[in-house]
Amino acid sequence: MIESVSFRVLVLVSALFLCGCAAQRVKDEGQSAIAAGRYEEGLAKLDEAARLDPGDRSIRQQWLRERELAVQRLVIAADDARAKGESERARQLFERAQGIDAGHARPRAGLDGLTRDEQVRAQLAIASQMIARGELDDAYPKIREGLSHAGTAVEARAALKKLELAALAAAPTQRLREVYRKPINMSFRDAPIRMA
Repeated sequence: MIESVSFRVLVLVSALFLCGCAAQRVKDEGQSAIAAGRYEEGLAKLDEAARLDPGDRSIRQQWLRERELAVQRLVIAADDARAKGESERARQLFERAQGIDAGHARPRAGLDGLTRDEQVRAQLAIASQMIARGELDDAYPKIREGLSHAGTAVEARAALKKLELAALAAAPTQRLREVYRKPINMSFRDAPIRMA
């Protein structure tokens, strides 16, 4: 009877030890995956390690910390891509960050910013067409909106320069048009006209 109890205790202790070893192995695999930039895989491994050893709170805390760091790294990379004009890459990185932590505000804000960038770029394209047609006064508000939006400021500055050059080219002819639109009245009633 004592042998049976001690055997059961030994089996239980061995199982707990093996479970702890398995959790450590899975945790190490997760850390390696995260270090290699495979955040989703690494976080899944850390979550698995936390389930294998629910008594070890440090694994759960590490999972939370690594999740936050992964989201931050992805958002920073996405912001860099967005600043370089690589909208598609930025969108992929923001979506990846959002997949890791759906409740995080920064990836959502980044995706909203990309959508706004696309809308402003469309307005800037319309403004460029207006400049080409000579509708300079109507193009300026669209360009000003692009200047106020950080993601499209470079394109807006280029469009503003194009608008200014078009305005300079049109300025002399515009003034002449205004001068020659006024009718000229030449009456010589009171002036003596001499013909020689």
